[in-house]
Amino acid sequence: MPRVTKYILCILGLILCIGLLLKGSVPQVLSGMWDSAGSMTEPRSGASAVLLQDGRILITGGEGASGALVSTELLNNGSSFSAAAPMDVARSKH
Repeated sequence: MPRVTKYILCILGLILCIGLLLKGSVPQVLSGMWDSAGSMTEPRSGASAVLLQDGRILITGGEGASGALVSTELLNNGSSFSAAAPMDVARSKH
């Protein structure tokens, strides 16, 4: 059975969750510290995220400045974001 490292993803927004989300952080449980995961490829709110079998996190859709998004991105090993294939239909709060 493959062993998968699991990450907790915390996307940080502005105070009181106002505005679009752009930065990610990953907790280091043993040390009690947080590491920056860098900036997302596109600011978004109301997105969905799922842990993939290989340990990456897929983030889909959400709301951008101009409405619902078709874009998706991956959090790679808890350290950086990269663009992934877009969805066929824009979605947010899904």
